[in-house]
Amino acid sequence: MNQTRIKKSLFGLLAGGMLAAAFAFSEYAAYEPYTLSYNSTYAGSHEGIQAGWTLDNRGGNLRVSIAGGYDVLKDVSNLRGSSLYRDLNLMDEGVATLETSLLFREGFDGLKLVLTDSEKNVTYQLETDDGAFYLLEKDGRRKVYTPSNTSARFHILITLDFETGRANTVIADTNCGDSDLLSDNIHRFAFATTPEDTLTVVPSGLKLVANYTLHDDFTYYTGSSKQIPYGWKSSAPANAYIQNSVGYVQKGALLEKSFARTDGKQAFDFCFLSNAGSNNSVVLLDGKDEVLSFTIARGAISCNGESVYSDMLDNFWYRVRAEMDFDNGYALIKLNGRNVAEVLLETETDGVDTINLTGSQNGMRFDDIRLVSIVEKDDYVPEPVIPTDSDDNIVGLNVCSLWAYTSNHGWSCVTPYEEYRPVLGYYDEGSAETADWEIKFLTEHGVDFQAFCWYADNRNAPLKTTRNSIHLHDGFMNARYSDKMKYCIIWEAANGAHPENSNAFRSYFVPFWIENYFKDSRYMVIDNKPVLLVFGINHFINDMGSNAACKTELDYLREEVKKLGFDDLIILASNAWDSQTLLDAGLDGCYAYNWGTKGYDVDYSIGRIKSCADVGKTYTVPTLSTGFNSLPWHGKRYPNMSLSDYERGLMWIRDTYFETYPKKTWQERFMMLSTWNEYGEGTYIMPAEKLNGFGYLDTIRKVFTDDDTAHNDVIPNETQLARITKNYPQHVRLLRRLDSEKNDPEETLFPLETVTFDEPLAFRVAGASGVSFDGAVSGVSQSNASYLTYIESRDTVGMSLSSIDAFRITMSVSQDTEVKVYYTSTASPLYAKKNELVFTALAGGERTYTIELGDTKGTLDKIRIYPADRSGVRFSVRSVEGLGAGKLVIDENPMSSSVLPVERGGNMYYPFDPSIAEGYIMNLHFEWDYASKTLTFYGDDDKTIAYTVGSDKAVTESGTLSLPCEVFTVDGLPLLYMQSLCDHFGFKWQIKNRDLYIQTNNYADNFYLFTRPENEWDFSYGHLLGWSMNATYYNTGDKLYVLATDNDTRMQSGKISLDSTAYTDFEICLSYNSKRGGSDFLKCYFITDNDSNWDEKKQVSCGYESLSTGGAFKTYRLKLTDCIYWKDTITEIRVDPFNATGSEGYIKYIRLIPAETKKTEKFTSVSFDAEDGIMPFVSGNANLSVVTDPTDSSNRVYRVVPNSAGTYTNMEYAMNFEAGATYTVSYDVMAGAFEGDTKTQIKTTIHTDPRFDDPSQYGKKNPDDHILSAADPASYSNSAQWQHVERTFTVPEYAFIRSTDSFRIYANPENGKALEFYVDNLVITKTTNAELSVSYAGMDSTGKVTVTGSAGQALPSGMTLIVALYDKDGRFMTLQMPTVATDGSFSTVFSGVPETKTVKAYLWSGLRTLRPGGASVTAEVG
Repeated sequence: MNQTRIKKSLFGLLAGGMLAAAFAFSEYAAYEPYTLSYNSTYAGSHEGIQAGWTLDNRGGNLRVSIAGGYDVLKDVSNLRGSSLYRDLNLMDEGVATLETSLLFREGFDGLKLVLTDSEKNVTYQLETDDGAFYLLEKDGRRKVYTPSNTSARFHILITLDFETGRANTVIADTNCGDSDLLSDNIHRFAFATTPEDTLTVVPSGLKLVANYTLHDDFTYYTGSSKQIPYGWKSSAPANAYIQNSVGYVQKGALLEKSFARTDGKQAFDFCFLSNAGSNNSVVLLDGKDEVLSFTIARGAISCNGESVYSDMLDNFWYRVRAEMDFDNGYALIKLNGRNVAEVLLETETDGVDTINLTGSQNGMRFDDIRLVSIVEKDDYVPEPVIPTDSDDNIVGLNVCSLWAYTSNHGWSCVTPYEEYRPVLGYYDEGSAETADWEIKFLTEHGVDFQAFCWYADNRNAPLKTTRNSIHLHDGFMNARYSDKMKYCIIWEAANGAHPENSNAFRSYFVPFWIENYFKDSRYMVIDNKPVLLVFGINHFINDMGSNAACKTELDYLREEVKKLGFDDLIILASNAWDSQTLLDAGLDGCYAYNWGTKGYDVDYSIGRIKSCADVGKTYTVPTLSTGFNSLPWHGKRYPNMSLSDYERGLMWIRDTYFETYPKKTWQERFMMLSTWNEYGEGTYIMPAEKLNGFGYLDTIRKVFTDDDTAHNDVIPNETQLARITKNYPQHVRLLRRLDSEKNDPEETLFPLETVTFDEPLAFRVAGASGVSFDGAVSGVSQSNASYLTYIESRDTVGMSLSSIDAFRITMSVSQDTEVKVYYTSTASPLYAKKNELVFTALAGGERTYTIELGDTKGTLDKIRIYPADRSGVRFSVRSVEGLGAGKLVIDENPMSSSVLPVERGGNMYYPFDPSIAEGYIMNLHFEWDYASKTLTFYGDDDKTIAYTVGSDKAVTESGTLSLPCEVFTVDGLPLLYMQSLCDHFGFKWQIKNRDLYIQTNNYADNFYLFTRPENEWDFSYGHLLGWSMNATYYNTGDKLYVLATDNDTRMQSGKISLDSTAYTDFEICLSYNSKRGGSDFLKCYFITDNDSNWDEKKQVSCGYESLSTGGAFKTYRLKLTDCIYWKDTITEIRVDPFNATGSEGYIKYIRLIPAETKKTEKFTSVSFDAEDGIMPFVSGNANLSVVTDPTDSSNRVYRVVPNSAGTYTNMEYAMNFEAGATYTVSYDVMAGAFEGDTKTQIKTTIHTDPRFDDPSQYGKKNPDDHILSAADPASYSNSAQWQHVERTFTVPEYAFIRSTDSFRIYANPENGKALEFYVDNLVITKTTNAELSVSYAGMDSTGKVTVTGSAGQALPSGMTLIVALYDKDGRFMTLQMPTVATDGSFSTVFSGVPETKTVKAYLWSGLRTLRPGGASVTAEVG
């Protein structure tokens, strides 16, 4: 490579009268190309911000959340600046090219584009001031460009040459000349604002690449106008131009660019789409001499006169790569990643310096032009040594490519957790060298092929740059050892763009797969059948309209594949289990993408494989997973499978499954593994030193190859590792809780309130014998069913939960047993699974058990304890203490970290948790150095303070401070003596008990942010208020600006906790200009603590009155209570204001309207007959509507039509049942058609299903279902016959959890087809009502107390009414057992009790055994 020199200076090469952008200024050795940073957005999918980027928000509007708001840099302060910066892996050689664009929304002066070195010194700086751009130089700054309009978008192109120490700057396509670099390396890039100026700027994504001679993808030439990019010249700008970031040449026009001459070995890439009948060319030249000339014409591609490809499709994007060797005078040509030809170079030359493209009448489109040196390495990845496999096993592996710079997921969310760090580091996923390491690891351990997730990028247009494809297209396909391994694709039918219709599928999807994959000899083929995997086949079935329509399309695909010489196609559904639907839809089988959080359990996995395979409609390819430890994405740790279990699972597949289930040749010894690189989901086999190393791979090798002996696994050395870890900054590791260490109750929790179990009339005990109250409630469990023995408080306990973090229960049991505790509160008045606490009590003497509660609100109402899980357990429960930890409250914001404050040596220490925006709320910037475990805070006036784990000194800008003890961590988070931080930055603070209250210097200016009502978001105060969205948005100072960058704009409130019963309406005040054709609409979605899925059933909507308000503000109000799923605790709200890209508007406020206070009526009955046209039901799998009765035009009925093929169909009504109550339901029902078959009459049953949580059914497949199918009459489809249904059911007394209650009518599919049906005259009535009430409690002058009321019904045998009196201090005085009349009424008189203050009435099912009934009531004596 010594001949790889730059031999001609760029100076003097003119392009369209302008100097071409400088890629190099002097001779130097070739350097390998790589990408330091390239992002289209600054928003990230999991950490709010794009991986590798950081926001210093000290000059911006105060933030209270890490979510969203990163695509706009805002500076509202005249005292502080802001910065959006990207740390880089150090670069100090070769040439770096930086490209971006800037749109100034407010202001202009005070922006800096800064590249700094490893010591944080400036290497390059461009800034705006006095209406102009200035360049920082060694002797000061120089004005380089003065725009005529500062509100325009400015395209910025900066080149840094570390060989010459020079930089070149281009602004708005104007070359601003050269300057000296101020340092010899770069380690960080920043968009930064000056402290004294205010502005709002929208930077486009940043492209920062190294050592590319050409990297022209025209990303920054957006818009519909025809543009000529900087450095290019056009022979006819109307016919050779860039538009919407894509190049066009037509009608004989030419587009040309000159560049620094390159030689040696070079790789040249471009993509093109040729229009029918066109004659086009792409040429590389040396001066005027053609060196490499592609001719694209008449369905063929040739290069230098030699045919390269003769089956070219029109209106199709092709990827072309030429690997040129000037030393030997030839080029290897690749088409869509595969080798297709070798050609001689046209001219005896050793380099090229010009590219031109021409098009005939119809012309072509082109994009993604790249030219780089190919740098050979003596220490390249060693060639794989592949073990033999005499059994011919076929082992495939899921691959999900989410870690390249093209992904919004990225590495940052993985970096806090050491066990997720691969042995390849946080690698460059699009690197061919990385791919060769992967190929080596996999092939040496018995894996035969990789299955890459494939995402379409268009619904109904030619497919070009499919999402997340860089791993496969740039990495694997260009890898040196790719011929040693196979691959296939997993079509992401769920998460990629869906084909709009059959024509789109056939015109764009099918040709893309054939041209890019099925024609590739490396594609996985079994029994002469390529393998196609599909994730989300149900989406494609829905897209096409039915199972049959899906099969028609897949059959078309099969026929097209057969034209290539294959016998057929193997199509497998991923995570869609075997069923008649798969068979009817035309699939050959199924397999698992993963087995969820239980996938670590090998027996569970084997059971799932078997249950799916035993269905037998299609074939189940066995899949083994390592688990689903999705800590990086979901913040919760789950187990991974042990190596011994992994081996057992693989051996079961090899020795049992392979010998039992395969019936066809392609099925033999074929299995899948889950997954290679799902780090976010925690399902990965890629070696990681802190998670079994090569253990999973070694186990695969042991089971599926002939070589089961120990071997040496080679990993990259430091030099090799540095070459494949260029993009993500390896030193940037986020600070996050590890979920691996529990809080120590002795240091964190302290008793606040106590409930004692020593008063018989305060608690009811069920399912126990020998019950006594003697300082504790004791007894012996009588039931084998754990849900039948319990202790429950009768009245409101009254403990404040807002400060309670845990319960400490003091009790004893005679046998080891599982104990369950449930509670309700004023904020969550119904028993629900979310308020379930479970622990194991140990046999023996009295012990204490501490159980953390999580996020709680309100006042404790009822508590119910199940002390034993079987009969014959003697139990004694003495008390429940409410334990509280110290609180950190910053400007009235409680910091709710899962890591609790700790008391040590009489001092309190509080966790610093960046995930809850602690730094943003204090308006301090912080940086975490993972290697040294140092946390540094930056405030105003250059003040800093740094804490290092293990040190009792804090380092400031002026010296050191002594701390009470060494900084320590709990669960990965540093705990700080926060008073030292407050004192240093001048914050006020106060300690109350163990709670630290901090008031920062921002409190007065951000009072609304800190005191905002929970139901209101008023943007006139200048904040984002925690909202995030997939749009360009920022606060203008008095309103929120939103610009839609997607056809589905989604605004999300962030985490909230609102009682749904407190609010009835959603209201928004906005102005808008919609770009949607026809009409546009507004939607408000919500999720709850019991249903966290975003779906159409939990939303309300309305249409806009017009497409534009003309700048005026309009208020829209949506009735939330019209949605029957508006219930429970609302945990997040989503607003969809626009439904077309380019729509924009301003929002003044969003609020929820409080409900009027009114008496809650107990449910007695509800009826629906459809005549009012209102739809009170919902469905997750059907479209519901009110229609005319098909059998009676004068009647209206409810119609239930399946919205997907082959599924069950239902309509649902939200209920709150009452434990112990009996209900009657009646309705009329008529079966319609099975998926469009309007003639055949098929016998079917439409089921009645009251749904509620039922402990007696735990462990069943659908434990909430209580199907009354046995009593439902049979129906026939298309019979036009109404059937009347009338059934009765009782909700058991023990079924006390109300969070899943609903009433459902549904129909199962028959022969894989879903049924539509009609319903009318639905009535639900509660037929028993054991409501206990006291209607009068009064005292006369003699102290006689009279009590009257009702038990709600005549009492059954064995039940007793007790009326008890209490004094003003709550002390028991006396009781009576009055007679209850047949209508439920009662009356009783007490004489001589003038001290009476309170009366309580109880229903008992046996006074001697102290087994209570289901009711009690309290009244004040008047």
